[in-house]
This record gives sequence, C-alpha cells and structure tokens, in this order.
Amino acid sequence: MTGHNGQPMVILIIAMYKTQAHFYQVALDSMVHDGFLIMVCTVDSSQGYTADHIFADFTRTALPVLLPRSAVSVSHDTCSVC
Repeated sequence: MTGHNGQPMVILIIAMYKTQAHFYQVALDSMVHDGFLIMVCTVDSSQGYTADHIFADFTRTALPVLLPRSAVSVSHDTCSVC
C-alpha cells in the first residue's frame, strides 16, 4: 500500500508513556510487514512527524492492547522507536 505521495504508507502510533511505546515496538518487531512504515513515539517525541494514519493510545494501563498477530501485517525492519 502507498500513501498519498506514492511512498510506502506511514503509520504513527503515539503513546502517552515511553514504556507504552516500548511495548508497542516489541510487539511490532515480531510481526511481518506488507509495505508499511510504522513508527512508535511518545506524545513529546512525535512533534514534527507526519503520517498517513495516526493512532493515539490515551489509556493508562499496565500493557497496551494489540490485535492478534493474524489480524495485522507489519514489519520489524520498517519499525522505529522515536
């Protein structure tokens, strides 16, 4: 899939806390991608980034909740932690 500029689609996940961002990154590192660039950042470190889709996690829990591995196709080689 491509974004609005013909480049790979960029997805940004914004977490409130650095620990939440870390848990998302660990979960994404174990998944397979399909042409997406996925970035995981905290609110403070996300300023200045642009993305085709943005997901913000405003929950205050011990662990973030992700879809089952079979429901999502992403890549560990295109993920980054801001």
